Amino acid sequence: MKESIATDWDQMNMLLEQSLSPDMPEAEKNNILKVRNASLIRMFESFKEVDTSVQMALLSLEEKDRKMVEKIVELKAQLSDLSKRKNVLLKKMGGNFMTELAIEQTTPCLE
Repeated sequence: MKESIATDWDQMNMLLEQSLSPDMPEAEKNNILKVRNASLIRMFESFKEVDTSVQMALLSLEEKDRKMVEKIVELKAQLSDLSKRKNVLLKKMGGNFMTELAIEQTTPCLE
């Protein structure tokens, strides 16, 4: 996921860099390209002058980021639920099993 997001933002930055005015101050240009946040990029006055296709690409990337965040939140909730269910199951199996499991997890493998 991280690689996909990074690649998408690299491509967005290439589009932005090609679309920004050549007479834009270098510091402002660098700031826009470092942000990697659609909401913040839109706050730059110079972004309003960028080609509509680049603005639409940014909106598309923002939507993809939003969906990715939703998926991560969903997966974390599922992981938390599984962890809780596992703990309940282990408690039902008895304290001895929990102790043996803890010892097994902390004992180095000699093979």
